[in-house]
Amino acid sequence: MKPAKKSRVWPIIKSSKVLRSLNLLIALLAVLIVISVAFQLSFRSKYQMNQEEILKNEQAYKNLQVIVQSNIQAFAEDDVFLKKSFADYEEVVPFIAFLESLFGVIDPEAEIIIKSKEEQIFLDHFADYTVQMDIKDTENLLYKAFGELENSRFIINLMNFTMDYKPVGDEGLNVLDHVEFTIRLFLK
Repeated sequence: MKPAKKSRVWPIIKSSKVLRSLNLLIALLAVLIVISVAFQLSFRSKYQMNQEEILKNEQAYKNLQVIVQSNIQAFAEDDVFLKKSFADYEEVVPFIAFLESLFGVIDPEAEIIIKSKEEQIFLDHFADYTVQMDIKDTENLLYKAFGELENSRFIINLMNFTMDYKPVGDEGLNVLDHVEFTIRLFLK
């Protein structure tokens, strides 16, 4: 068996300061290359993840645009202003007769009062009406009256709705006794 050959290069590198420095620089360069490749791979994977996220968000944005467009078209087809209109100022008082025709069937003694002052009606372009009535086994008529009010041609808003109940009725349930609410009629 032959003895292993000893490297002749290492003693030359040890003896020369320039070669040692050059060898150290090569080792540092190799370490920097490895670190640079690792950072580049990490950056590339993050960049790819960000691109995928951007594509998902773009697709979600396009989907939202489609949904919004379809909702706008549906709203345009079912536009409330095509079916309803603002009332004229001359209709402020006759609107009470309309309310009486709806709610007078439920309670002939129902109180329907204009809450708004004339100056406020001119400035704000709406009139508020307070309706107070007693309910005597006519809850279904009340719901029907609200349906007719909702289907009327007027743009209105129902506000301050309160209901009072009698303690216990025939079936052991509370019975609707008194209803009070405000209707806002919007004017031109």
